[in-house]
Amino acid sequence: MALLCSVIINYHAIEQACVEIALIDGKDIVGLEVAELPVVEVSVWAGMNEENKKKVVEGMTRVLEELGIPREAVTVIIYEVPKTNWASGGQLHSEKYARR
Repeated sequence: MALLCSVIINYHAIEQACVEIALIDGKDIVGLEVAELPVVEVSVWAGMNEENKKKVVEGMTRVLEELGIPREAVTVIIYEVPKTNWASGGQLHSEKYARR
């Protein structure tokens, strides 16, 4: 089954999360300010299995880690969106991709 995916990377200032992350293994997150902790929001069609979700999470984390962000600082949120709530080109994906 093909899945459409949308990715948004935000840098949220979530102080509580920063405090918790900063204390992991008693180490500070070197060089990161509160507003620089990335939150990756991934929207996919409903129905993605857990194995593929793990691959998305690991892949997004790895990309940001390659940019110098510690993996402990990366948050990934996956939103499953029904095709009836997703449209492009003026057409619902439930109609546009009915066979998938």
